[in-house]
Amino acid sequence: GDARFTPDGKKIIYSQFSNQNFILRIMNLQTGAFEKLKLKYTNLRWPTMVYREKQKKIAGILETPEYSRLVVQDAISPNIVYETTDSSVYQQPYWHPKDYKLVVSSNRLNKNNFDLFVYDFEKSCVQRITYSNALDQEPAFNPNGDKILFTSNRSGKNQIFMIRYDASQPCESLPTSI
Repeated sequence: GDARFTPDGKKIIYSQFSNQNFILRIMNLQTGAFEKLKLKYTNLRWPTMVYREKQKKIAGILETPEYSRLVVQDAISPNIVYETTDSSVYQQPYWHPKDYKLVVSSNRLNKNNFDLFVYDFEKSCVQRITYSNALDQEPAFNPNGDKILFTSNRSGKNQIFMIRYDASQPCESLPTSI
């Protein structure tokens, strides 16, 4: 399984595989109460998932042998809010600490290269953040949401980089979802 803190640090979202089904649960760290989330895709693997308390959304990477997809779903129902449908690979989503957007590593524009993209669900657009011939991955917003920390092999070995995130930069419309 995989376990992560929610952005506010008050809960943990974690995964389990049981009876051929994938299960996500949230544990409240103050009360110890557990909540099972209703997933649309229970027979597929969600190796990475993040929970957004404010909008009650789960973002995850859904993997099959044929593809990986970025999926955003309601946390209280199995309704899909957004799902990529292209043949790109998506990795490591991370919610913005204040806004309804997330950063993800993907090869959506160049199949031989991974860059960082911010999906803004309030504006219904996606913004390319890095422009490199390297593997940019493992992105995370800082607590203010104005910087993105990530790893990259652009210098020939994996190193940590940080860039300013400017939400005012141009953003293209989100590709059609389901």
